[in-house]
Amino acid sequence: MEGWKKLQSNKTLLGLAIFSSVIAATEGILYHWSTEGGLLKVLLIIENTIKAFTFKPPISLEAAQHFIDADPGLFRAFIGYLYMLVIFIAPYCTFSALYKLISNFLKAGRLVWKGRFEENIVIFGYNGDVRTLIKSIIEKNKAERTGRFSPSRYKISLVSDKELPETERFHYLRNGVEHYEFNIFKAKDSELKEILGEKRLGIYSAKYIFLMDESSMNNFSLLQMLTGGSRDIESISDQIKIFCRCEDDGVLRLIESYYDTPSVDAAGKRIKHRNFDLEIVDVFDLQIWQMFSDTDPHTYYLEKNKTLAEAGKKAIPPEDWKMHLLVLGFGKLGQQAAIQAMNLGVASVKNSILIDVVDYSMEDKKSLFMSRFRPGVFTPERESSDSGSEVFRVNPDLADGELQIRFHSMNVRYGQFSRLLSTMAVDSEGRSLPYTYVVSAIDDTDSSIYNLTELQRFLSAAGDGAADITPVYMRMDSDERLRNYIHNNGDALGLKKLNLIEGVSHLMTIDKIIDDNGNKTAKRINLFYDSMSFDLGSRKKPGAEDRERKSEEKAWQKLTLYQRNSNRASAYHLSTKKEVLKALYGENYKKALDHLFTGDGLYPFVDGAWDYGFAYSDPAGDDVFISKANKDELAMEMLRTEHRRWCYYTLSCGWAHKDGPKDQLLHTNPCLVPWHGLEDTPSLREYCKYDLMPLMAIYEE
Repeated sequence: MEGWKKLQSNKTLLGLAIFSSVIAATEGILYHWSTEGGLLKVLLIIENTIKAFTFKPPISLEAAQHFIDADPGLFRAFIGYLYMLVIFIAPYCTFSALYKLISNFLKAGRLVWKGRFEENIVIFGYNGDVRTLIKSIIEKNKAERTGRFSPSRYKISLVSDKELPETERFHYLRNGVEHYEFNIFKAKDSELKEILGEKRLGIYSAKYIFLMDESSMNNFSLLQMLTGGSRDIESISDQIKIFCRCEDDGVLRLIESYYDTPSVDAAGKRIKHRNFDLEIVDVFDLQIWQMFSDTDPHTYYLEKNKTLAEAGKKAIPPEDWKMHLLVLGFGKLGQQAAIQAMNLGVASVKNSILIDVVDYSMEDKKSLFMSRFRPGVFTPERESSDSGSEVFRVNPDLADGELQIRFHSMNVRYGQFSRLLSTMAVDSEGRSLPYTYVVSAIDDTDSSIYNLTELQRFLSAAGDGAADITPVYMRMDSDERLRNYIHNNGDALGLKKLNLIEGVSHLMTIDKIIDDNGNKTAKRINLFYDSMSFDLGSRKKPGAEDRERKSEEKAWQKLTLYQRNSNRASAYHLSTKKEVLKALYGENYKKALDHLFTGDGLYPFVDGAWDYGFAYSDPAGDDVFISKANKDELAMEMLRTEHRRWCYYTLSCGWAHKDGPKDQLLHTNPCLVPWHGLEDTPSLREYCKYDLMPLMAIYEE
């Protein structure tokens, strides 16, 4: 339809030009007929015909009118008045032709401009985070260019309904950023086909698509539209990766359901719904992962063990690493810190985890946080009305170890906060319970500084070097000058482990999001899972050739969002596992793993590939893996530790225990039990092997 309209427009323009030329020539002939000299007469007629396409033809309107009045014949008058009209029509033809010529020239230049880039990134939405992302892409392009005329890696197409300042638009245009200003949610499907096509956004040949609107629901709506949510819009290729920003738990569940649940065709057959690679971007999640990545949750005990080693004393074993996390401020950032502490705080099957949360308006935030979990996951242990705290413990029937969360409702700007610090630093039996990690997620600058000074006084008075070895992380987004001061003067403030939670400007970058090392490790771990089989009638042992046929990316593509995030959580916990191994066996801990992965070990690593011989249960019912693992203290400790960590993480994602097969849609799993529940149940025993995968990843390094 568009091509037909364009053709009709060109034909109309050509017709008007021919008509104008004929009338101008005819008027010239009549007007100059009495002129002497044949050549001069012809030249005057041609001159008038040509100049009629400007606003200054030789025969003006007044001259044409006088010519009609001098001899008012019917034919003369008809041609004369048509000529007067042509004087206005002909210049329009000229301008239209020039416009088309310039437009075609710019299109040709745009093709040359496009050739300066190797890959296309399309970004929907515009805000401070997107501005940071675009800045990082531009800097990466400049850093990777090999010469002045060499192509840049990324071209950016930005789509938003916001008008950008002229200086910003010009800066973006110079650096390969094309801005399209329109409201995509109000556009009709017929219009979207043109907008999304190769002539404009080129979305179907893009490398990455970022859905970065501040509204999680808007991003979900866009995700549906681009991936088959509209009959009139072609779905994107499965070669394109989509990054979807979502910081709302309710919308996240919608996205997971949309992506993970197979659809049903007209014949009632379940078909694979997803045909694209999707990754969720959560700013708060990025900040907390970065925080725990920079400073291990168990740094307090790692530092303490160094001091003990220097004094020739026995180190504190991982089972006694009592993680005590203090979270000040329980907004989205504080809640994310508590969730990740459940995953990363596990150092042993036995070590205790206690999370103290303090906030002024606790009730609504606590309810929002607890809505992540199924009923029965946490059980209230007691209520203490005098201190305004509530204690919740993870149901021991769902996981090993001990994990408690204590909620304290208090305005931290008042003196009672210092008394609360003392109260929380002892257990119910009056024994010392030092803080091992502190996260101040309060956005209010005055409150943050007050907390910092009170905390410094408390830790200094506690003695035992607490102020020197306790990691303290602060949120400081609103005052950049104060942020820089604290960053450069942490020691002067009396806290040697004082750090600032990374701002979005350091995290919302192309390297952090696309080239994430956690993703790479997670894909490697997942390949172990994908390579295993539980065919009870087979004794085949896959070798190097079978392993090489596997592809990390293909194996990753088959996973649901929950499975991908579960692999990431396991990958991020690898640093803690390494610290545990160092605490048990020293820096040369890898030699301690040799007996598990060589010779007759649980999984021999031979010729660069894993031998999964013991991944199969004996047809007679004797589980070789369990019988061998039970005889090895290291194997059992690491297996049980990983299973405990997996249980906590899975419970935090809203899953529940239920006997029978795993149900992805209902989020139920029979493996959400303590280790002995797996070991004692024949139908679950085979899954024990999966808990060894992270240790295999450490050994393969």
